[in-house]
Amino acid sequence: GLQTGVIANFIPLSGLDDVLSGRSRQEPGSIFRGLLSRKKIEAYLVDKNGVRLAGSRPAGYTEPKLTVETLPVQTCLNKKEAVSGFYKNYMGVDVAGASTCMPALQWTLLVERNELEALAPFESMRRDAVIAGIIVAGLISLLFIAFYRTVILQLQRLSEAAGALAAGDYNIAIPARTNDEIGALAESFNGMAHGIMSRDLALKTSEEKYRSLILNIPDVTWTANGAAELVFISPNIEKLSGYSQEEVYRDSRLWFLLAHPDDVDKVINAYRALFAGEKGYDIEYRIKTKAGQWVWIRDRATTTYVKDDVKYADGVFSDITEKKRSEEAMKDSARRLRAAQHIARMGSWDWDILNNAMYWSEEVYRAFDLKEGALGATYETFMNSVHPADRDLVKKAFFDAMHRGKNYSIEHRIVLPEGRTRTVRGEGAVSFDGKGAPTRMLGTIQDIT
Repeated sequence: GLQTGVIANFIPLSGLDDVLSGRSRQEPGSIFRGLLSRKKIEAYLVDKNGVRLAGSRPAGYTEPKLTVETLPVQTCLNKKEAVSGFYKNYMGVDVAGASTCMPALQWTLLVERNELEALAPFESMRRDAVIAGIIVAGLISLLFIAFYRTVILQLQRLSEAAGALAAGDYNIAIPARTNDEIGALAESFNGMAHGIMSRDLALKTSEEKYRSLILNIPDVTWTANGAAELVFISPNIEKLSGYSQEEVYRDSRLWFLLAHPDDVDKVINAYRALFAGEKGYDIEYRIKTKAGQWVWIRDRATTTYVKDDVKYADGVFSDITEKKRSEEAMKDSARRLRAAQHIARMGSWDWDILNNAMYWSEEVYRAFDLKEGALGATYETFMNSVHPADRDLVKKAFFDAMHRGKNYSIEHRIVLPEGRTRTVRGEGAVSFDGKGAPTRMLGTIQDIT
């Protein structure tokens, strides 16, 4: 699974010092209260390197520079066994002692007393030895139980919880049964697990929304690198092209190979410009479907980004075949209209009355012997071309159409730039706003000379 974090924990050795030195026994309710009453008994904990981790220290004791390599420590490391009896301690003093070996941690727990003190007085040696053995054994048992409950058991729970968390089980909590460092660690772990679970849930929700968006929008989304290799394409590519995701992934450059021969250079140049940072990628081109049909698409991407030292771009393309067909149909319709107007020697015009802007078709310019766009098409331009003798009549026809609701229908003469005259017939209709004011007028003009 994916590593989501690292759990670290610790327990201050001062806590063990309190237990082993007997300070904790003075606290009300302590299970050690009344035990370890002999001040000359020394209890301490040693790790695998012979370093004292915690424990009591006799009066006048100074920390030795040498490591603890006594018989109980060596026996625990080599044989993983406990020792009880007489031996020399780390200071070279003969002592009576007993040890407990913790193989998993390679730690040794020792309780010792000076041999002379343990054997004196001579006449009560046997009794004292027995009593000392019982006390030491009981003490060791109690210390081990306390240590196991307060440290090892909690650490085992943390370890098991960490394993579950690593396996993806974020709905896990450890009871914080104490107010010490272990309890604080458990609470911190619970908070971390809850935070990871919340972020994981938010991430899954976001991914589901994104996946739903990708699957339901009609457009096809894609990701490609600078070598024109597709690394992702949404499943609806199959609906548009007939090729499945798997087919596109098998040949990552397939999409670019499907472009129409007349459009290939345009696609390549636009793609290179995108990755060169020159401009965005927004082009229209044709691709060949699996069924052999040509469809138009609009392909676009705004920018690139770098991930793992590779430059990528995210884009989207849409099927615009129907739009292209509509545009082509409109162009055909316009061509037919121009042809019909040319045959009938009739042009059309559109007058925006509010802005005094006129549109003239090609045939209107031809009727006036003017080059298309040479003069601004306005009401004044039109009137200046009307024969002076007919100008008032034409103005009245416009006025009646705009203000008296009459149809604009009139025959009049126009003067061409070289001085010749022509006779034309004009027809038109006026559009009004909600208040009855004229806003627009559409009409035709036909050369009837």
